[in-house]
Amino acid sequence: MSEDILERRDASPFFRTAPGRFFLREFLTDTNIPEEFRRPVPTRRRFRELVRGPALAIDGNALAKIAVEDTVINPDRILGLLRDGACRYDDPRDDDSTIVFVRSFVCVHRKAEILTYRPGRYRDDRDAFVSRRTIGFTTLVHPDEHTLFNLGDFGIVDSGVRAARIDLDVPEIPRTDGVMASLRYFTWTRLDVRKSDLLAVISFECPAWFEPTRRRLALNDLSWMDTAEPVVDIGDFDPWSRSVLLTRFNKGQAADAEKKP
Repeated sequence: MSEDILERRDASPFFRTAPGRFFLREFLTDTNIPEEFRRPVPTRRRFRELVRGPALAIDGNALAKIAVEDTVINPDRILGLLRDGACRYDDPRDDDSTIVFVRSFVCVHRKAEILTYRPGRYRDDRDAFVSRRTIGFTTLVHPDEHTLFNLGDFGIVDSGVRAARIDLDVPEIPRTDGVMASLRYFTWTRLDVRKSDLLAVISFECPAWFEPTRRRLALNDLSWMDTAEPVVDIGDFDPWSRSVLLTRFNKGQAADAEKKP
């Protein structure tokens, strides 16, 4: 079983719950079974590989014609540009201010709650992000993520969910188990005078059995935050999280205003 797990990883019918102890993956989401038997222990410390080499980018001039920075952008408008060829795969390390890289930004939800944490330096060592609380699991979109099964969104959703799953050490779960991920909107944000990013904000409804009670990889201080309440200390969050939280809160205020007579 150890050899099967090592070779096939999440495709193995088994997973390890403790040294020398194993369980069947088909019962991973069965809440009638005690959690201690359904909590996988990774065979090795799985740090997510940072995307190196080409990543999905959109033409900055084409983007400027349909979008304004720091606003909510309808996904259909961005995906339309991508399908029309206003994109390419380029190296993020290249100093090219004419393109904007697409980043999946996955928010993990549990009903009205959203998962927050403090990432380690391996994620992003920019001053605006270090030690800041965040609500997103982010990644650039590698060309290998674009498959026949996600032609419509160029693999943006799948790449983001994969990054969140690896960071949280959650095994791959069949879509039939109530796991839902959807692309909500895009937002164009600038943290540098020369470069900017196009965030694809994705909502990921985590499995009901998942509870982030342990320190996982380089994620610290994991906790659930009730999104029905205003954020008390918005300044404690990184710039991208602040933008998403404020957008969500403002939308909620608008919806409440519409309900009033």
